[in-house]
Amino acid sequence: MLKKLGIKEQTEEEKAAGRQVIKVETVDRMFEFKYKDTIVKKILRPFRRLRNRYNEWRRRHKCYRLFKEQLTEYYLWSIMSFLPLFIRHLELYIQLEKKHGHSAQEWRDYKISTAQEALDIIRRLVDENYNNQYLELVEAKWGEFPYKKTTYANGNTGFEHMTPDG
Repeated sequence: MLKKLGIKEQTEEEKAAGRQVIKVETVDRMFEFKYKDTIVKKILRPFRRLRNRYNEWRRRHKCYRLFKEQLTEYYLWSIMSFLPLFIRHLELYIQLEKKHGHSAQEWRDYKISTAQEALDIIRRLVDENYNNQYLELVEAKWGEFPYKKTTYANGNTGFEHMTPDG
């Protein structure tokens, strides 16, 4: 197929023919580190682990204090309970970016304005209760949707949502 296209297949040796080899050597490891585990480092290792665990505990409790109000009203099955968590996160992000942002001023302003815009949209979703408003408009137009209730032999019940037509 390559001959019909006029392309000659090159081997690895032909490809490398134009290059000059300086040195080839075999090594045990790709990176060699000059790390020496001293007796002091061995003695201090458990204390370093304790310090790290304490710092993780402090961070965990700080996050819990920051989000305590939102976490008490959080339910896994409800998106409307997640949105207040996200609102709180964006508020903290904007506050920290204004105070400790490391970016250039125009990038910092862009990040803050984008986060503020997202925050405003989510606040409107939560405050104006879009979920229920939409449902009320649909029910006003079509009436309440009927459900088909199915009772199974083991006592469980299931509901199937019916469309207005059928």
